[in-house]
Amino acid sequence: FIVSKSHLKILLAGETFKNMIDIGAGDGLGTEKFKCLIENNEEIYCTETSEKLKIALKNKGFKVIDSLEGQYDLV
Repeated sequence: FIVSKSHLKILLAGETFKNMIDIGAGDGLGTEKFKCLIENNEEIYCTETSEKLKIALKNKGFKVIDSLEGQYDLV
């Protein structure tokens, strides 16, 4: 369970990643905590089954995808 961005940075000891995917991202609140670890914030992908939550994720600037094709540095 990740409490804060600072907690996450401590856990991963300053690592950065080129991209990530959040499977079942919900409203994106947890996903937002990981933004600080991604070199290019445009490379954050999410999956979600709820249409309402997909819209919320898109409004936050995340790329919502329907399949898990591709490679991701952080899952």
